[in-house]
Amino acid sequence: MTSAPFLDVDAGWRRGGFTLEASFVLRARWNVLFGPSGSGKTTLLRIIAGLTTERDGLVRAQVRLNGRVLTEASVYLPPGQRRIGFVTQQASLFPHLTGRGNVGFGLARWRLPEREERIGEMLAMFGAEELADRKPTGMSGGERQKIALARALAPRPELLLLDEPFAALDAESRRRTIDALRAAEVPVLYVSHDLADAWQADGEALVLEAGRITTQGAARTVLSPARTRLLTQLGARAD
Repeated sequence: MTSAPFLDVDAGWRRGGFTLEASFVLRARWNVLFGPSGSGKTTLLRIIAGLTTERDGLVRAQVRLNGRVLTEASVYLPPGQRRIGFVTQQASLFPHLTGRGNVGFGLARWRLPEREERIGEMLAMFGAEELADRKPTGMSGGERQKIALARALAPRPELLLLDEPFAALDAESRRRTIDALRAAEVPVLYVSHDLADAWQADGEALVLEAGRITTQGAARTVLSPARTRLLTQLGARAD
């Protein structure tokens, strides 16, 4: 039986000579987005998150998550109300907060005991307990990414958007992090250039070329040997 779609996106964006026209639905919990640099991957994630608006070149957008309208002709739900976690490649932690403070940032309305318990759970999930009292300046790039992932997942979002979140992690750390995210059972759409990540995670794969989704399907089909050469030409790493 085919799962019902939980995310429905139809977006148009234009800036300079580049146009993004992307329409797709997601049904799988794990979804990887491939494409060459400049194809619109980050812009697409930002539209879903509500971070790109008409002022930024948005022509049109319809975004529905689990039946809720996030963006439509006369509807715009602010990013903080979308129940979407978003992690960029740069991690973008709050420099004045410790690892614990960053992870708990989105839990301000939680009761203190539940808040502290959730922070502990998230730090343990990503093997980052030793970073609890450290500030971002005292962390490596990979450590900052772990804290950013824990922070995004802590409020129990309905969707995680990840823009190359494993770039600063070694192969073993990537494997453990992907396993942790899959165990959390939160749907994920993430940008990657690493074919090994997609093979490990399975799920679905989408290919974005020149602002359009050209291929979507089961990762093991899209990433079959006949297609791997094409994906490598699009910038994916076959590590």
